[in-house]
Amino acid sequence: MTKTTTTKAQANRIAIQKAQIEELTKVSMTGFIQNTYSNEMELYIRSSNDRAATGLGVQNDGWKMVDTMRFLRMMKLQQEIRFAEYWLPKQENRLAQKNQWVKHWLMRRDGTEISENNFQSSKAEAHAAQHAVVFLESQLKDAQVAYESEFGEGFSTHKGNVPASNTGANDIGEEELAELKALGVDI
Repeated sequence: MTKTTTTKAQANRIAIQKAQIEELTKVSMTGFIQNTYSNEMELYIRSSNDRAATGLGVQNDGWKMVDTMRFLRMMKLQQEIRFAEYWLPKQENRLAQKNQWVKHWLMRRDGTEISENNFQSSKAEAHAAQHAVVFLESQLKDAQVAYESEFGEGFSTHKGNVPASNTGANDIGEEELAELKALGVDI
């Protein structure tokens, strides 16, 4: 196997993995819930079992299209919203902590291999934490939009959920901020 064959194989593997990741990001839990938990059926609905006692006539009885899983879909969407609202503040705190470590290792970066590895690993951890925050925010937004469009009212476990702002960004100089922005770490 030559070097160019290995490089082509690696490039092909990377392209396949990128396509798989892109495909996975298209699928959302909210869409899955809406597709899985829906079942339109035609059911015979009777207004009352005892028509003589209630005085109801036959005019309300009949076959009607009913979504038999509407209540379960509502519960699942509420569960998804609760999950995202619970974990989002925790993940934002984790991101703030990872950003602090990026700043810590940036200031201790002296050109040695160990300091460079520490900086690069802290930067990678910050990227992962940032991705998790963005993912949870998008899942929360999707679930809330789906819930409101389907059931006509919003749902939240707590109103006025304001994401925590990043603090401590004043400790870094303009040049270091520009370098971190170029590296993709948002502080």
